[in-house]
This record gives sequence, C-alpha cells and structure tokens, in this order.
Amino acid sequence: MGRPDRRFLLTCSRGTLLDQLVRTTSNIDVHVIRLSAHEYKGFYLRMPVFRTNLSSYYYTLWFILSVSVLSYFAEQYVGYRVIGLVYLLAILWSRV
Repeated sequence: MGRPDRRFLLTCSRGTLLDQLVRTTSNIDVHVIRLSAHEYKGFYLRMPVFRTNLSSYYYTLWFILSVSVLSYFAEQYVGYRVIGLVYLLAILWSRV
C-alpha cells in the first residue's frame, strides 16, 4: 500500500486508510512501498478537446436566443409552465 510523501489535504480525525489499517490490525505486518519522486507523474487537468466546429455552437446559441425572445412575448398568453416545456423541447431539439 503506498503512502504519499506529503498529504495534499489533511484527512479528518480518523486519518488515512493506511493509518486506520495500522491502528486496527495487530496480527499482521503492514509494509509501505512508496514510489520515488521521478516515477510519480502527478495529476494534471487538460483542456477539453472540441470535436465539433464552432458553427454548431453559433447556430445553437441563435436558436436558444430566438426561442427565448418568442417565449418572452408568448408568456402572457400561455403561462410559465408551457414556456418551461418549450425550453426543454428546444434544448432537446437543438441537440439533434
């Protein structure tokens, strides 16, 4: 079971899983094998990769904006529940 060189976030009063294992077991030996510093690559967030072109986002934006403008004027006649359903259907239809 590996143990980090330094703890990124301190755990609550229970301690880490390794600390709990050492504390609760008395009949077995616990050996800790740790990676050397150059083997650990770390956790890095990567930027998302866009697989579609920007024109599809552009058309979706204009579609949702046009539904919003039409819903603004229609809300006094049909009510807010119908407008919510129209938004839901518009979002689902824009994904097709």
